Amino acid sequence: MFQGTFGNLSYPGDRYPDAITEDTLYDIASLSKVVGATSAAMKLYDMGMYNLDDPWVKWVPEGNNNGKDKITIRNLLLHNAGFAPDYPFNGNNDISRETFMNWMFNTNLDYPVG
Repeated sequence: MFQGTFGNLSYPGDRYPDAITEDTLYDIASLSKVVGATSAAMKLYDMGMYNLDDPWVKWVPEGNNNGKDKITIRNLLLHNAGFAPDYPFNGNNDISRETFMNWMFNTNLDYPVG
């Protein structure tokens, strides 16, 4: 059995290189996208519920503005739909679902789809 630690929490050349210790805690929040959302999406795909190249507005017609009619389910899964990487209310856990959805439906894309 392997004992000890290996590696760093940062990249070579970073100003504050942090070595991994036996007490290192890892943020696994991003795994929810890979394990949960992608698995559920592909299960629905396998069941024939949608096509990867369906436009997202087929399922979310409120988002049909500001060039978002070109976004497909595939773009959403590949993270190349054009949405900004951060939201203007990031870190604010008190926003309502309505506030978030209204922003998503009406925001401009940060970069071209694809």
